[in-house]
Amino acid sequence: MPKNKRVSLSATSGPVTGQVFRLSKPQVVIGRSGTDIVLADPEVSRKHCALEVHGLTAVLIDLGARNGTYVGDERITQRELQHLSEFRIGSTTLMLTFTTAE
Repeated sequence: MPKNKRVSLSATSGPVTGQVFRLSKPQVVIGRSGTDIVLADPEVSRKHCALEVHGLTAVLIDLGARNGTYVGDERITQRELQHLSEFRIGSTTLMLTFTTAE
């Protein structure tokens, strides 16, 4: 994890809008159940995607989810994200943020 930074995912739309998920390790799996970040969204696969933090960027990796992982309108298999990048899984949109740790 980047030194003196807090890395979070904020739900900006969908069934969990307003929830913030703080990342505590450099690689997390996001899905509907049995994952590091659990989203109560029926359109999200059990193990939908992974996010790997590398300094002040992160790599989003689709894990073969039936409904896909999207950045903008593009279905991706892997994509680099930066501060304030958004991506959609199921009907949930998440925003990646890097903030200064207190």
